[in-house]
Amino acid sequence: MAKKSRKSDLAIETIFVLFLAVISIALVIAFFSGSMGELSKKAYCHAVYPVQSRLFTSQQTNPECEKEFSFVTVRANCSALPEEIIAHSVACWDMASFGRRNKDLACYELVIPAGCIPEKSISEQDLTQILVENNLCHILSNNKIGDSDVSDADEEEACGTEDNLLLAKEINTQTNVFIEYKAKTKKIVVS
Repeated sequence: MAKKSRKSDLAIETIFVLFLAVISIALVIAFFSGSMGELSKKAYCHAVYPVQSRLFTSQQTNPECEKEFSFVTVRANCSALPEEIIAHSVACWDMASFGRRNKDLACYELVIPAGCIPEKSISEQDLTQILVENNLCHILSNNKIGDSDVSDADEEEACGTEDNLLLAKEINTQTNVFIEYKAKTKKIVVS
């Protein structure tokens, strides 16, 4: 009688594992085909992906899920620090669905190399000027710097129609730069 119980337990476990495998495969296919909504992606990333990534470590990671859990650390180029801040800010804005994301997102930490101290302080005005020079204002707007509204200024200086970039403090020391998206204010915050 004990043998029959083990066989039925084994059959139930096998059916359960097969059921989970079929659901996982279906979710992965739907995820990569783009037919899943935001809620389904979140469910997949928080329920199935952590288990799947631990069980099948040889598979590639899924960047859509990885950005839900952590930020990327990047070694910054000292001679092009303002440009790198803007490049990573624009990438973070893209990851935040151009301000449509409803959840905060930690995107990048730029690690400043030893001995790298900016020749002059990097201000929000400097970063906005890089956006203007590289024609990026249609992607990441910054029409307000501090208390001044850039859109009231000369049209050449204006950078888009919204205030989507905030430099928490001027960068003038050898400290790492953190770039994140704040859902409440719909801004990229550089600190």
